[in-house]
Amino acid sequence: MTAVVCLATFNGERWLREQIESVREQTHRDWQLLVSDHGSSDGTTEILQGYAAADDRIELLPAGAMPGGPAENFHFLLTTLFSRGFRPEDTIFFCDQDDRWDPKKIERQIKALETASGTFSDLVYLSQEGIVSGRRVLPTLKAVLPPTIESLLVQNAVVGCTLGFRAELLDLALPFPKGLVNHDWWLGLCALCIGELAFINEPLVAYRQHGGNAVGGSRPWRQLLSVSARARRQQKVLKSQIEGARVLAERLEDREFAVPEVLKRYLRALTDRSALQRVRVLGSGDFAAPAIGVRLLRVLAALRI
Repeated sequence: MTAVVCLATFNGERWLREQIESVREQTHRDWQLLVSDHGSSDGTTEILQGYAAADDRIELLPAGAMPGGPAENFHFLLTTLFSRGFRPEDTIFFCDQDDRWDPKKIERQIKALETASGTFSDLVYLSQEGIVSGRRVLPTLKAVLPPTIESLLVQNAVVGCTLGFRAELLDLALPFPKGLVNHDWWLGLCALCIGELAFINEPLVAYRQHGGNAVGGSRPWRQLLSVSARARRQQKVLKSQIEGARVLAERLEDREFAVPEVLKRYLRALTDRSALQRVRVLGSGDFAAPAIGVRLLRVLAALRI
């Protein structure tokens, strides 16, 4: 079973070699590394070109991703794969440029994908200096694990750099809905709507924390200082989740899958309703986040969308 690892890069020269080497050291040897760089101005492309020349399993794609962030870059990688054709039994993994993988990551997750549509794992924090703290990431999010469709509609628990899924999921997941913020949430939800999203309760990724993280854990005092920015982002997230749920329901019907009742209920509760009605649903109803901080941010977002 071939594992296609999709690596999105942008000015990642500092830790890129360490991440690529952790992919090359995987116990599962049947893999390909497909890389899309998003216009780096440092030495990232030279590093990638060197690896591609030395290892024929590594390919650097020509520039082609739309302007934006990680979702646009990963969308470009997935649409490239889709256009080339794939075997349904192949598997796809997302990879960030600054992390470090456990040597058995692909092996463990491919085993889970024998019966599941998608899989993800826990992570452990990694310092800039390469020191593993031993503190796991997902427990700090207070998200429901393993996730359900309902819990994912409330709060994302899937961290993209741990995500793997069967290639056949691309038929449902592509193209990404317009304005999608969290590609990992979207693919996890797609997997749950047609099968199982298996959670591996082990840290298979060392998740590096530094000042340039696109999305990542941070100290509580930093979170307090960024409440306004987090509220604005949650507004974008909520809008994209509602649109994603709508698009997913339509695609499931088009492909003759049953639309889960909880997805229908979510759309009824948040579509074409007043701001106050949305606040009730997100503040104390079925779709209220368990973490008080997240719940308050979602309530604020409901007033603005």
